[in-house]
Amino acid sequence: MKELKRTRRLIIVSIIFVFIIIIGLISLRKPDFEYQLSTNEMLEEIYNIENEMLPDEAMEIMAYGDSSYQFIDLRNPYDFNKGFLGNAINIPVSDILEKESFEFFNQLEEDSVILVLYAENQLQANGAWMILKQLGFSNIKILLGGYSYISNENIDFYNLPDVPEYFVEEPFMDFATLIEEASNPDKSEAFTTDNDTQKITPLKRKKKSASEGGC
Repeated sequence: MKELKRTRRLIIVSIIFVFIIIIGLISLRKPDFEYQLSTNEMLEEIYNIENEMLPDEAMEIMAYGDSSYQFIDLRNPYDFNKGFLGNAINIPVSDILEKESFEFFNQLEEDSVILVLYAENQLQANGAWMILKQLGFSNIKILLGGYSYISNENIDFYNLPDVPEYFVEEPFMDFATLIEEASNPDKSEAFTTDNDTQKITPLKRKKKSASEGGC
């Protein structure tokens, strides 16, 4: 009799356990987005120059109003309202995965329209480009130089140097100098700054005498 009761209890516990697992699987929420590219595939995309758009190419597209390209401005609305490129639509970086934005990107891909992402500079647009690429969008390019480069009125796009400015990075530190002077702690010229360091001398506060007022 005891064995029968024990068996019944085990059966009931097993049924409850299976029921909990089924409920958990049903209620388990799938992720909203899934990466479509592997690590190696993404590395290939990063090194693929076909994913980049040169500034002079962007200028030509804007001049002729080519509707097969859609510029996406990833900056905040305040900066966008001060100026933007061509037919750009403002979708801040923080909103690229919103439902409305995602549906818009999908529609452009179905219409064979190429998205050109840009921000103030290329670095600020890299993250958004990588995310959308990993999510499977194949119609996305990133604008080299960004808005700050193209909007510079002093640039002659018909006579650019061999190495354009947007390919030249200014290091925060001069590592060669840092290594060379590492043995001399008195020298600290490794940091590159535009202005010379100014010595600030604090002023001593003059103590008021009794005749100048006070209690």
